[in-house]
Amino acid sequence: MDSDAGWRQGWFSSFLKWLKRGLAKFFAELKAWLMRVLRRQGQARSAGPWFPVVSRTTAWTMGMIGGCLLAFVLFRYFMGRQVSSPVLSSSVSVHEPMVDALAKPMEEWNELAERFVSEGHWRLALRARYLAILSLLHGRHFIHYTREKTNGEYVWAMASTRAGEAFAVLTLIFDRSWYGKKAVEQRDYDVASRWAQSVDETTRGAS
Repeated sequence: MDSDAGWRQGWFSSFLKWLKRGLAKFFAELKAWLMRVLRRQGQARSAGPWFPVVSRTTAWTMGMIGGCLLAFVLFRYFMGRQVSSPVLSSSVSVHEPMVDALAKPMEEWNELAERFVSEGHWRLALRARYLAILSLLHGRHFIHYTREKTNGEYVWAMASTRAGEAFAVLTLIFDRSWYGKKAVEQRDYDVASRWAQSVDETTRGAS
């Protein structure tokens, strides 16, 4: 694994853990705040207006909500966009959007990827390889694939599995290529293929 791929793996692993901890803490703090407000309502009637206390707490809570929303936006930005388009063929344009991963079984996507490799179409080969993994994970019941979901939602579904980190890195490589228009070379495809192989191996027999 090269240093760049290693950095991506570490970044996504840390981000997913941070996001989960942050959301759990937010809901715990929100529940505690609501309980404090309810208790103070009875006390405030004899002690005078209580809105300054609520105002400060509300501002703190809104700050936490804003932070969580920002984290969610960043997560969705880096993890992908909604997929759609007709079935991919070997003559498809590089500029066409994503296709339905269930349009072909994993084996056919991988065969198509090899065909693109032989033609030197690395970006299309990477897409076919990624679609093969989505088809694989759906078939093994790790994800429920639909056209309406984003790649980020699949990463989230895989986060708690042994293949979670490998799939997150593979998704990042793919999204930077397909949606970020990053040029793809043989080296990029080979790195993505290794991550795809890791996802295959770590989910085999585990569904």
